Amino acid sequence: DKSDWKYSWVPIVAPLTGAIIAALLFLSLT
Repeated sequence: DKSDWKYSWVPIVAPLTGAIIAALLFLSLT
């Protein structure tokens, strides 16, 4: 299933994006 490779970046980018957003929120609140 070569088509599944299109979504192989999701498990990698999702946590990074969440961490960046959390860090920005944390910095903006402090």
